Amino acid sequence: MVLGNNQTTKMLKWRYLRGFRLDSHYVLKILIAFNAFLGLYLLFLSTNYRRFVEYPHDVINKEKIQFLNAQTQIVDSRRLMNQSSNRDVQKSMPSGEIKSLNELSNVEKKSEQQPQSQAIEKNAKQVGQIVDKLFDSNNRPVIQDVNDGNNNGPSYKHIEEDDRTIDENDKLRIEMLGAKPDEQNSIIHLDLDYDDKKSDGSNSDQSKRKNEKIDAKKPHLDDLSKEVINQIMEHNLHIKKNDSNLIIPDSSNIAPSIWTPEIRGKYSVLQDYVPGNDPIDSSAETITLTTQGGPDFLYHAEELCKRWDGPISLAVYAPGDDFRLSLNIIYYMRQCANKCVIKRVFWHLVYDSKFPPANKINGPTSFLESQNFNCQKSLEETMKDLNILNDFRKSNSLTYPINVLRNVARLATKSKYLLASDIELYPSVGIIPSFFKMLEFHSKTLSDQKLKDQLRLPHVFVLPIFEVKADKKAPRTKEELSKLFKSKDAIFFHKYVCDLCQNFPDRMIWIQQIPKIDSMNVFRVTRRTRERNQWEPLYIGTNNEPFYDERLTWEGKRDKMSQMYHMCLLNYQMMVLDNAFLVHAPGIKRYSVKDDRIRLEYIKQNQKIYTSVLADLRRKFSNSTNVC
Repeated sequence: MVLGNNQTTKMLKWRYLRGFRLDSHYVLKILIAFNAFLGLYLLFLSTNYRRFVEYPHDVINKEKIQFLNAQTQIVDSRRLMNQSSNRDVQKSMPSGEIKSLNELSNVEKKSEQQPQSQAIEKNAKQVGQIVDKLFDSNNRPVIQDVNDGNNNGPSYKHIEEDDRTIDENDKLRIEMLGAKPDEQNSIIHLDLDYDDKKSDGSNSDQSKRKNEKIDAKKPHLDDLSKEVINQIMEHNLHIKKNDSNLIIPDSSNIAPSIWTPEIRGKYSVLQDYVPGNDPIDSSAETITLTTQGGPDFLYHAEELCKRWDGPISLAVYAPGDDFRLSLNIIYYMRQCANKCVIKRVFWHLVYDSKFPPANKINGPTSFLESQNFNCQKSLEETMKDLNILNDFRKSNSLTYPINVLRNVARLATKSKYLLASDIELYPSVGIIPSFFKMLEFHSKTLSDQKLKDQLRLPHVFVLPIFEVKADKKAPRTKEELSKLFKSKDAIFFHKYVCDLCQNFPDRMIWIQQIPKIDSMNVFRVTRRTRERNQWEPLYIGTNNEPFYDERLTWEGKRDKMSQMYHMCLLNYQMMVLDNAFLVHAPGIKRYSVKDDRIRLEYIKQNQKIYTSVLADLRRKFSNSTNVC
């Protein structure tokens, strides 16, 4: 009987379970109920979290209030004790003496109230300073990285910057902490050595009065008017901030010197860190070639200066130990390469503020592993012997800030005209004298009225760009280029990557016409229009042209197109020169799917920035009739 009952119960359970179906509507009902309970729970947390969560600054504020209350209680108790003791004494004294005592006590109370109030204020300030060290003016935490005590590594103060909660004036004030305008280009510098730069006044009364007046005139950042702030912001519109933490370097890594870095977003700049020996006359008829590169491309500077008769402004990206590597390469080239390198190349060092050089920034020679290089050895062999072959940027997956470097090199120029180019693009010879002869001719004897009118509009002078095969030498003249082009050893730049990027009008006619060696003229005048929206020309211009958007990186491509769109809206005339060109270092580049796959994330990021820049420019130039 027992066995029979067990069998029947098992059969009943099996029948019940077999008849049960877990249909989709049951699952949907369960999920809806679960989401409803979860939503109510999250709503409860969002409205009542302050009851259960206590932040560090809440504790400090409570301690501050308790401390102030304790101070006031001490003062009140002292007053009561004094009053009670005075009453006991007054009962046994005549009325005349009581009046005199009251007068004396009033005087003493006044004199005691001042130091007591000062002590309370002093203690309150100390508590307030603790709060200020942990939190900024907007109650955001300030994190301090502490070194290991050996002062080997740099320390930084990271200030969380949220664009949604800080207005533009607050951003500027944070950026201007201890800042002063530079005399050369008015870009704001962090004056980290301000305390050391105070003048050592003499003991005379006059010098003391002068120092007191200077200190009295120092304005606080909060006192800056909105007009002044707007003027500074308009002047620095070309500096685009990244959506990253604002990083202010601590002075522990920067020795008092003339090399105080300029802060550009998240990058630090040392302008003219290694200047050329030949001074630049700003009134001279010359053109500055501005370019940029990392330590593995700096050897191209020798070929550039052999072909270019003017100054070269070269911005070097050197984060971390690439800083030391770059300086050893620079000084090897200054000692062992062509003499034009030491004379005409001006080097500017740029590094990510999170990854500064390992040593203190003193003179550039302090980073050298050798003062006298063996010029019989190649650059690569020399760096191997010094054991500083390293690629810090790639090993730390840092993007290459190509537009930051372009702008740094441009801003360091002292001549009126400049050619913003890339370090692997070699110019044809004799450009500078031929260019100024052409300008002189156009200003005096030009009979073409149409060209005269075009020269009155904003304009730049475009240089066509080419590539040659790896086993061929880069041509120096247009005649050499034409021969290589006919033999199919030379092609237009990036023909197999982006042919439209260098497709200017009548380019096949341009390659066939060969002017005299020392002559130059305008071949065609065109504009960057919607039909040529991928055209990325390089040109001779001035610093009046729009700067490059510094948020765009080399890895994401399309780093010059936003500038060309801007120039289209400004109605710039593109004047293609007939006897000047740029040619890439030997080797023809072809499209690589693998390369695009690796850079896909950065390409998407650049595309978003590019789209937003174009939208901003369309709003700014809404009255422009140009079709861009």
